Amino acid sequence: LMALVPVVGAMTLITTSIVGEKQMRTLEPLLATPLTTAELLVAKTGAAFAVALASLGLGYALFLALVAAAALPGVTATLLAPRALALVGGLAPAASLVALTLGAIVSTRASDARTAQQAGVVVVVPIVAGFVAQLNGQLTLSTGGLVAATLILLALAAGLGAVAVRWFDRERILTRWT
Repeated sequence: LMALVPVVGAMTLITTSIVGEKQMRTLEPLLATPLTTAELLVAKTGAAFAVALASLGLGYALFLALVAAAALPGVTATLLAPRALALVGGLAPAASLVALTLGAIVSTRASDARTAQQAGVVVVVPIVAGFVAQLNGQLTLSTGGLVAATLILLALAAGLGAVAVRWFDRERILTRWT
């Protein structure tokens, strides 16, 4: 469930950032700057990613503190094992990057933030499915499996980032929203 925190947060921030600025007409002056499209999208996604990581870190730290105070001995150590850290420090942020790039892509074409946020389901559904499969005992990811999944998600995020830069058509956004 900790993997959902940065994904949902990231989708909300990036879609609101791009679509909200289009609706409030504050994106137009930004598009007129000499920033490249890649620089603009890196700044927007980077800000949302930083907030998503901060919420994940704060949530995990609070969770660890509560577990340390209330759980049996050894539970906290399990939550600090390499497998748990690979999930929270690798897979969750990588899934967040995929959600951010999908959000950026959809936001360039969407007319409202809610429509753009629905693209997050593409990332959320596999995470929830994996969680349910683990609860049922149908799936057990090792630390290596989590690292491999993280690397796959990072490669996917990079590919989607290239698509986002290509699809972010400044002229279309400016002429459609003026």
